[in-house]
Amino acid sequence: MFFAGDAAERKFDGRHRFGGHRDYQHAAELLAPLATSWEQHDARIEEARLGARDIVEATWSSIQALAEELLRKKTLNVADVKTIVLRCERALDSS
Repeated sequence: MFFAGDAAERKFDGRHRFGGHRDYQHAAELLAPLATSWEQHDARIEEARLGARDIVEATWSSIQALAEELLRKKTLNVADVKTIVLRCERALDSS
């Protein structure tokens, strides 16, 4: 998903440091054939950026938990990721 890394960086420390330029280039290339004007193209990119931001907001507890576990273990397998995400989802459901 384009723009999610940039959205997560901004959520984490309010700064923009890495990677967003390449995501923008990839998104622009993918969306270009779908737009009938540059205005529409830019609007679709902005919609994708805002959508990524919303997903990061909605899944922030999982993103934080995964980052913390990655720092601790250095690598995670699929089962680890599923366990962490499900635990975070259950915690959100019970609150």
